[in-house]
Amino acid sequence: MVHPLEDVISMSCITLELLLRQLPASKIACRLIAAGTIALSIAYALPIDSTYAMGGLVETVPEVTSKVWLENGQQLAAVTINGEEVARFKAGDDSDKAIEEAEELAIKLHELLSEKKFDASSLLPARDEDKASIKHEGSTVISFNPFAGVVADEASKELDKKRHTEAFETSLRICNAIRTACGINTLPTSFPDVADKSALIKQEMLGHSFSGHASWYGGKFNGRRCSNGAIFSEEKMTAAHKTLPFGTKLLVKNRRTGDTCIVEVNDRGPFVGDRVIDLSKAAARQLNMVGSGVALVDCLIIAQQQ
Repeated sequence: MVHPLEDVISMSCITLELLLRQLPASKIACRLIAAGTIALSIAYALPIDSTYAMGGLVETVPEVTSKVWLENGQQLAAVTINGEEVARFKAGDDSDKAIEEAEELAIKLHELLSEKKFDASSLLPARDEDKASIKHEGSTVISFNPFAGVVADEASKELDKKRHTEAFETSLRICNAIRTACGINTLPTSFPDVADKSALIKQEMLGHSFSGHASWYGGKFNGRRCSNGAIFSEEKMTAAHKTLPFGTKLLVKNRRTGDTCIVEVNDRGPFVGDRVIDLSKAAARQLNMVGSGVALVDCLIIAQQQ
């Protein structure tokens, strides 16, 4: 059986990379060659005529590469998507953890982008503790440590908060780079800013998400008092949720249309069927679901206020 040229190059490069990983960590030059190999492997392994099942079809798969270099005697590694740097890793000790994390992230992204059923509009940023993760259609498909190789002097709540935010920012940057490469509108980059300016009582909730059916309400409820004591207005960007604390801010995305909006929880509900959130009419309008009444959505927690 004759393999296409790009398949031969891909298999050969990956084999070479596996061999190079067995070399001592001190041989930085070999690690540099390995990183370049991975970049070449990924670039040549991409099928030229690949397309995506999403709103705006694209003809080529975004190029993912990893690279390694020395700066002031420190090993640095980065992952790029179509030439845009989306993640950088620093080696704070003599290990190759940062370099290996960058290489593995590049491979995981390449595999995700190469899937036939991949839909860039279904990507959401997320995190698990201080690990960055990426969700696709509600499921975690990639998880990595953006602080691999970095040794903290001491643990503290401020350090944890900083790492939680940075992990989420890295995930958001990757999601938006992919969406841009695929011709999809990017997600608002103000999430971390909104979170930082809020009086967070549960910082660990930042970046967590849930999915399900959303409905909207207005009409006769307009002017009535919400569960938090405020007067309900169908023209404000608010939502009802059964358990989330009042003041929680959510990014809500209509999975069918890709439209997004940011709402604040100020009421309780919905109490009909398996619905997970009830939106104001203004929010439903922004999500293009007023006519349908109900839509499948993904909700991302971006802040929780006292």
